[in-house]
Amino acid sequence: MKLVEVIKARHTSQETFDTLVDVAKKMEKCVVEAIRMAERGDASPEDIDTAMELGAGYRE
Repeated sequence: MKLVEVIKARHTSQETFDTLVDVAKKMEKCVVEAIRMAERGDASPEDIDTAMELGAGYRE
Protein backbone atom coordinates (compact mmCIF):
# COMPACT_ATOMS: atom_id res chain seq x y z
CA MET A 1 0.00 0.00 0.00
CA LYS A 2 1.42 3.37 -1.00
CA LEU A 3 -0.64 5.39 1.47
CA VAL A 4 0.43 5.95 5.07
CA GLU A 5 -1.29 8.14 7.62
CA VAL A 6 0.97 9.98 10.03
CA ILE A 7 -0.56 11.34 13.22
CA LYS A 8 1.23 13.73 15.55
CA ALA A 9 0.00 13.13 19.09
CA ARG A 10 0.18 15.71 21.85
CA HIS A 11 3.50 14.37 23.16
CA THR A 12 5.11 13.64 19.79
CA SER A 13 8.03 15.94 19.14
CA GLN A 14 8.24 17.79 15.84
CA GLU A 15 11.59 16.07 15.22
CA THR A 16 10.02 12.62 15.60
CA PHE A 17 7.12 13.56 13.35
CA ASP A 18 9.42 15.00 10.67
CA THR A 19 11.67 11.92 10.82
CA LEU A 20 8.70 9.60 10.36
CA VAL A 21 7.46 11.60 7.37
CA ASP A 22 10.96 11.51 5.85
CA VAL A 23 11.23 7.73 6.34
CA ALA A 24 7.81 7.15 4.81
CA LYS A 25 8.71 9.28 1.79
CA LYS A 26 12.00 7.39 1.35
CA MET A 27 9.90 4.22 1.27
CA GLU A 28 7.95 5.87 -1.57
CA LYS A 29 4.79 6.19 0.51
CA CYS A 30 2.22 8.94 0.13
CA VAL A 31 1.90 10.61 3.54
CA VAL A 32 -1.49 11.96 4.62
CA GLU A 33 -2.87 13.49 7.82
CA ALA A 34 -6.54 12.54 7.58
CA ILE A 35 -7.17 13.34 11.24
CA ARG A 36 -6.35 16.99 10.51
CA MET A 37 -8.99 17.06 7.75
CA ALA A 38 -11.56 15.89 10.29
CA GLU A 39 -10.37 18.37 12.92
CA ARG A 40 -10.61 21.29 10.46
CA GLY A 41 -14.06 20.17 9.38
CA ASP A 42 -12.92 19.53 5.80
CA ALA A 43 -14.44 16.04 5.96
CA SER A 44 -16.27 13.90 8.46
CA PRO A 45 -14.55 10.80 9.87
CA GLU A 46 -17.15 8.72 8.04
CA ASP A 47 -16.35 10.42 4.72
CA ILE A 48 -12.64 9.88 5.25
CA ASP A 49 -13.26 6.19 5.99
CA THR A 50 -15.33 5.85 2.85
CA ALA A 51 -12.64 7.56 0.76
CA MET A 52 -10.00 5.22 2.17
CA GLU A 53 -12.11 2.15 1.51
CA LEU A 54 -13.12 3.13 -2.01
CA GLY A 55 -10.39 5.34 -3.39
CA ALA A 56 -7.11 4.73 -1.63
CA GLY A 57 -6.03 1.98 -4.00
CA TYR A 58 -6.17 -0.78 -1.40
CA ARG A 59 -7.12 -4.13 -2.79
CA GLU A 60 -7.41 -7.35 -0.78
